[in-house]
Amino acid sequence: ATQLIASTMLPPILAQIMEANPGLHIELVGTDEIPDLLSRNADIGFWIDQPKQLDIVARKIGEVDVVAAASRGYLEKYGEPQQFVDLVHHRLIGHDRIDTMVKWFAQFDPAFDRERFCFRTDDKGCLLAAVRSGMGIGFMAQYLLDAHQAELCQIMPALPLPGFALWLGTHRDIINNLLIKTVYEALIARIAPMLKPALPTGPG
Repeated sequence: ATQLIASTMLPPILAQIMEANPGLHIELVGTDEIPDLLSRNADIGFWIDQPKQLDIVARKIGEVDVVAAASRGYLEKYGEPQQFVDLVHHRLIGHDRIDTMVKWFAQFDPAFDRERFCFRTDDKGCLLAAVRSGMGIGFMAQYLLDAHQAELCQIMPALPLPGFALWLGTHRDIINNLLIKTVYEALIARIAPMLKPALPTGPG
């Protein structure tokens, strides 16, 4: 799984799965590299795009909204932006080399570049920690905001921020292995309620 999913979403879910399946051992690899199931280095993997390999069986778990959020302490000190023009003058937290949010901002402000982020990191765990610390306004998956509602607030909920889908895959040769299938189905059953329902992907 990605580092952020591995460190935030999965531990309590895996604890439930292991409790329901005594004797089950799990090795969790947190990496933002594309899962390599074909080499059998892992049995189950997460994707944010539909896997293209023919030997991978994958199911879309759901859609992930991205939201703008800030700590309650930050909003008490600097106020809450109400319009886009207010937002770009706040302390913004963003990625360094990943350009998704830079491209999104540039749609509305062509002069926007990564230098407008007061703090930049491509480590999503560090980005979350920076927002929680009150450093500024950041952009994160809805499920992370839900998990930290005591300290974080969503701002400007009408912003049309870019989201993504979450897929779970396994190798075609082992999908019917009872142990693999049990964990695979349990992950989907527990994660799906945390996301928006999966949208149709069309034929195939």
